[in-house]
Amino acid sequence: MLVYLFTCLFNLRREKYRLNIGECQKKSLLLSKFGKMASDLELSLRRIAEKSRFLTDRYKSVVDQRDKALARITELEALLEAQTKTVEKLKLELEYMTLASTIAPDRDSLDKTRAMISGLVRDIDRCIADIQS
Repeated sequence: MLVYLFTCLFNLRREKYRLNIGECQKKSLLLSKFGKMASDLELSLRRIAEKSRFLTDRYKSVVDQRDKALARITELEALLEAQTKTVEKLKLELEYMTLASTIAPDRDSLDKTRAMISGLVRDIDRCIADIQS
């Protein structure tokens, strides 16, 4: 704006152009409006730049949180798989133990079997003693 005013004054001094004062005032008003629009535009651009920086920072934060969550999900899936294998192994072991306890005799049958074996051993000892005599 100042440049234009200086140009007007310079041109008036040299008398190259005959400008009337009304025309200079109109152009001056037009330049002041453009100047205000330029300052408003600059202010808007600053606000947009600040908001874009804020959004960029927020986006980076969200991406970091997402990456951490994905890593945690992978870790938990591996843990779940290991625990599932352990459960399967323990179920198989339980089945074997159930089968073994079904086949194994109870306490009464074990005592009867021991008594029968002891009786047979006595009979064998008697027979051996009879043979030697």
